[in-house]
Amino acid sequence: MSRVHSCLAVCLCALVIGRESAVERASAADPVAGTDLTAARRVSREAESRLLAGLHKQVKAEWENTPLEEVLATLAKTAGVSLWIDRESLTADGISTDEMQVTLNLGTATVWQALHFLLKPHALAWHGSDGVLTITTQPKLDENFVTRTYDVQAIVAALEPQLKKLPPRLRANMGGSGGGYCGSGPGGSSGGGGNSGGASFFSVPDGAESESVPAFVLPQFGGGGYGPAGHAGAGILISNQSMNGEELLVELLVNHVGAKWEQAHGEGGSISIGRGRLIVRQDFQTHFQIRELLQAVEEFVVRGTKVKSILIARPGYPHEEDAAIFKWLAEPQDINVTDAPVNETLAQLAKDRGYRLWIDKESLVADGIDHDTSVTLKLSGVALDAVLHKLLEPLALTFLIEEGTLVVTTMVKTDEMKSMRICFTGDIPEAHTASDLLTAIAEATSGKWEDSDGEGGSLWKAVPEWLVITQSQKCHREVAELLDDLRQGAVVNDELAAPELELRLYPVADETATQDLIGSLPTLVTNWDAKHGSIVTLGRSLAIKQPARVHERLDEIFAALNQAHARLNPPKPKAEPTP
Repeated sequence: MSRVHSCLAVCLCALVIGRESAVERASAADPVAGTDLTAARRVSREAESRLLAGLHKQVKAEWENTPLEEVLATLAKTAGVSLWIDRESLTADGISTDEMQVTLNLGTATVWQALHFLLKPHALAWHGSDGVLTITTQPKLDENFVTRTYDVQAIVAALEPQLKKLPPRLRANMGGSGGGYCGSGPGGSSGGGGNSGGASFFSVPDGAESESVPAFVLPQFGGGGYGPAGHAGAGILISNQSMNGEELLVELLVNHVGAKWEQAHGEGGSISIGRGRLIVRQDFQTHFQIRELLQAVEEFVVRGTKVKSILIARPGYPHEEDAAIFKWLAEPQDINVTDAPVNETLAQLAKDRGYRLWIDKESLVADGIDHDTSVTLKLSGVALDAVLHKLLEPLALTFLIEEGTLVVTTMVKTDEMKSMRICFTGDIPEAHTASDLLTAIAEATSGKWEDSDGEGGSLWKAVPEWLVITQSQKCHREVAELLDDLRQGAVVNDELAAPELELRLYPVADETATQDLIGSLPTLVTNWDAKHGSIVTLGRSLAIKQPARVHERLDEIFAALNQAHARLNPPKPKAEPTP
């Protein structure tokens, strides 16, 4: 080894030894240097996943005058998790579980369903932070924030092309409804915009302000600024005439997820987005709704689903059980009762059909209604839906479907219980002009709407293909019926409009294939009009009467067929003349 190489080796050894010594000195000075500071979080997340899996286990939810804590212990044991009762928060709200007795008759249900109907009447709530089933009050739950990060790159990428297709007038209309919400400006809640300076839900920095902010950070919901004034928009104010996918997604969450946000309400959780990553700090239960909403949006935007509507609920929600009850509501039912307690009559109907029943006795008592009031009703061959209404409406009661259970409560209570649905509207002509569809919904339904009545449900539409609705279940059913009527009207109009057909002749090189073509072309060619068009043999050709777009495809098919026939049957060479 040369002297140069020896010196280089000595230097490298000194660097390595010096580096190791530096690490050792740092470890000696700081005992936690090099430790994994996120290990506890990973353990908590794994425990939370186990808790959520345990909540979907089945339990026989039948308790009569049983201590609440005993029932909670049974549920926790079934789920395989630890139970902790936040007595300090309960005591602060004047609630004591020591002598609280509960009655619940759901039959077989999941732990999640049992918790829902068990805690709801007592103004209690639960969360599963750190994998522990924690029982607390609703106000305390709202203060218990956790941070989650959601990958929304696919949604944002799919939204961008849809937003670019919007006409400028529709994009401008998105500026309304939110101006002045968070501050005193002339914008107001009726649709004034940034041009008037009102503080709004959204502000994108510009000029010198934007230079001090990293390019990937999107500041949310700042003060005034300039933007479209929008008349019937969804409440977003941005600095130009169009919005991008990230802005659209954040605006949807803040406006429609049932929680408070610091940027919009002065208190609550926070939200930011950049590079397709959504960072949300909210309470445990709200994250369930955010996750389900993002999954539903992905179904519509990324996968292009055309299902009529998707309920935004919670992970593992029993959608199939809900659907089964709605199906039973449409089936005929005979009833013949005289001076029978309404609760027993309802229980018998539920037993006959095999669905779960829960009577909200606390709400009935609060309105001075006895759940065992006598009723008389005789009907034959009437839909179960109508039977239930005839039984309940004279008592100022009604019903809804929740958690795979038929819930009987007061009319006032059902109006307060709102849920969110995303509806497909791509097959409705009126949906391409947002204001037309939203106006039709508001005028054709019985519920109150925040934009027009100052309270009630909300409508949100940014692209023609889907619509977000937050309303009572009764109003959701009315909206579904209206959208079906609009779809049917579109189908009828399409059928009444006589298509423009053209008659063309297509020579068939192989006469033996004529009948095969007559039978196969109507099934092979997209948009073939079997009702108004025709196909017949005319000599060695096919006479086809179809729309122009069908003829374009036929031209390609017959050109390929004739070329293939020519290759398979080349012309025979001419014989040489005999000298």
